[in-house]
Amino acid sequence: IEISSLILAGACGLILGKSWMFPGTYTRLEGLIRGAKDSLKIAFSLVLFLLIAAFFESFVTRHTEMPGWLSTSILSGSLVLMVWYFVVYPQRVKRSFEKAAEEAQPVID
Repeated sequence: IEISSLILAGACGLILGKSWMFPGTYTRLEGLIRGAKDSLKIAFSLVLFLLIAAFFESFVTRHTEMPGWLSTSILSGSLVLMVWYFVVYPQRVKRSFEKAAEEAQPVID
């Protein structure tokens, strides 16, 4: 969990840098503010994952005689959790917003 959280934290920095360097039609300050909002959303969601990783590091992985099935299940569960929360769930939310926007448009005959 902590390695993928560090990678995502680096992506937050890239989002922030891209919004400042390439603001598009916005001013640099406005682009930076928009990028900071996007990157802070990701960074705040990483806090919970870092706390979970700290728990595992403190109480689970310090035991050297841990069975292989337990470490494999922790690793695979962590992978599934990260992929679901940062890949699958945002796509589902986006689809639900698109569906709601589509239903909200008036039908003109």
